[in-house]
Amino acid sequence: MPNDEPMAEASSSQSDSEESDGGEIDISEQDASAIMTAEAALESNPYDYEGHANYISHVRRCGLQAKLKDAREAMHSLFPLGEGIWLEWLKDEVAAFESGSATREDVTRLHELAVQDYLSVNIWLSYLAFISSGVQSGDSAAISEVRDVFERALTATSLHFSQGARVWAAYRQFEARLVAPQEETSTASAQQPTEKVLALFRRQLAVPHAHSGATLAEWEHAGGAEDPRRKEVLAAHEAAMRSAGEREPFEAAIGEEGAAADIQLLGGYMSYLEFEKKKGDLARCQCLYERVLAVFPVTHFLWLQYCSFLESRLLRQQDVNRLITSAYARATRNCPWVGQLWERRIRALHRAGAAEGELAAVYGEALAAHVPVREDVVQVVLAYAHYFKCKKELSQLQSLLTEAEKHLETRFQGELDHSLALPTFWAEAEAQLSEPAAAGEEHSGATPGWQVWEAVLRSPLGWRRRAWAAAISFELRHGGPEKARKLYQRCHRRKLEDGGQARLLQDWLVFEGLFGE
Repeated sequence: MPNDEPMAEASSSQSDSEESDGGEIDISEQDASAIMTAEAALESNPYDYEGHANYISHVRRCGLQAKLKDAREAMHSLFPLGEGIWLEWLKDEVAAFESGSATREDVTRLHELAVQDYLSVNIWLSYLAFISSGVQSGDSAAISEVRDVFERALTATSLHFSQGARVWAAYRQFEARLVAPQEETSTASAQQPTEKVLALFRRQLAVPHAHSGATLAEWEHAGGAEDPRRKEVLAAHEAAMRSAGEREPFEAAIGEEGAAADIQLLGGYMSYLEFEKKKGDLARCQCLYERVLAVFPVTHFLWLQYCSFLESRLLRQQDVNRLITSAYARATRNCPWVGQLWERRIRALHRAGAAEGELAAVYGEALAAHVPVREDVVQVVLAYAHYFKCKKELSQLQSLLTEAEKHLETRFQGELDHSLALPTFWAEAEAQLSEPAAAGEEHSGATPGWQVWEAVLRSPLGWRRRAWAAAISFELRHGGPEKARKLYQRCHRRKLEDGGQARLLQDWLVFEGLFGE
């Protein structure tokens, strides 16, 4: 922007000018100050979503293209982006392609990233418009590529009740354009629909959506009267209309796209989901979950429900690999503070046969996500530890759990593991995976895994009855009644939490009734 004043610095490391697309531009002192402030705020708190959005808005308005690209990529590395942010970015990238400063591959790659975050008909339409632009009827390779993208778009959006028809229409327009007559071609031949266009009409008319009547009229106008499968198409359309009628009250309850994301809207979606689940159509349920998650992306229980639904319905291994692990990856990007999502993601990857390196990377991300509840972090650790237990790799398991204990102590200083989930798993794994004891260990009578419980009993948890009861149960299973009896004798001399000693004495009496002479 023009300014008679000398230009302020945009950052502490920059000069008084910024280049955009090869030309030097000026920014006002006020804008420079705002950019510097936003940069400082993001440096101190890189996980501030609104801070990233505001910073992008500032640098875009000032035309600082290099900064804008870096800012957008930095934000996307941390967060999934909403439709508005993506559409603005895609619009700028398409403009850069048209000016020659971006390649077609750059724009295609960006669209591929954009369609992964949330279900958005508008983003798919942007992708379809770009990739189909300039494709000529004789270029079979390009046509095949475009059709593949259209089919992917239909897979994602065709069941979107209120917006899916727009993608069907775009697909038909593309196919019609491929055979658009030259000026010398007769009008009569121009009105003859291609088989591909008719096939698209047939497919769409069998799908319940908000514009079924208009689609039928378009089909009739495009040559539906001469369609050799007319009777079949009309029967499918009637069934789709009945199905659409069942869904219209639910669509009315959630209103138009872009409605305020409030509790009433969420309730409308939840009722709609219950309806679709009862109908039992997996694809429709999946599409509706995607719609609600695009509106409520950080409502973690929706992600838990969605992923659990997929796990309960998908039986083929390929679907498990592709859909479930992808859903959990998106869930942890949207709600990284929810330990249960990280735990389930790791277990899903394990079931899918993921490589150890991928599991290790996800586990590292989970620990870095600063899940706020200790017990949730423990469950994440146990999910990863289960992988090594299944592989019978005791040394790696021990190393993992030792480091995990250090991490938990550092993160949650003073908090005790009241659930005892970590020592319970660790001791059981040691008992199951340990090699037969050496001669000296046999003489000492040490039970493999006992050292884990010994450490617990010597910690502040040692004054809790629950810790002693768990340790005694372990010894009874793996060491035998005599070792368990010695623990009863040992804890009898300890002062435990209120009422703890009396309850352990009662347990001891029951034990002696079962195992005593």
